[in-house]
Amino acid sequence: MTIVVRAELRVRPGRREEFVRAAAALGVTAGEEAGTLRDDRYGCADPHEFVVMEEYADADAAVAHNRHCAVLLRGIAELVDMTAVHLHGEVGPDREKCAMERSFAHVQRPLRLVAYGHMRRHGIAGRASVVNETLTPANRLPFIDHP
Repeated sequence: MTIVVRAELRVRPGRREEFVRAAAALGVTAGEEAGTLRDDRYGCADPHEFVVMEEYADADAAVAHNRHCAVLLRGIAELVDMTAVHLHGEVGPDREKCAMERSFAHVQRPLRLVAYGHMRRHGIAGRASVVNETLTPANRLPFIDHP
């Protein structure tokens, strides 16, 4: 069962460009991981707010990602404040305990993809009504910064 993470970040004043560079480096590094199925960052109307969407093959892949990207993740942690994290899936007792210790983190039921919408702005021909598809390294979207 996959693990889906949705995190909301607020970049600290004067650190946006540094964050964008660090996030791009993290996206490249995460792309090397077989168990990381999705690693996307989205800009919001406020240029200091970002939403991160990640998907891992399972809880072990999420742990492996955190270990593999530890230096980059520590650097990003110095640039942002995490305002919300939603973990969907069987995260395991250690991750669940860790989430419960943070007021902004929530563990929720697993998600199951039931349909895609159009994805033209990512250079992918729209694929509608693909049922129960899991993202794989071959079909995941690349890192895109939308300022």
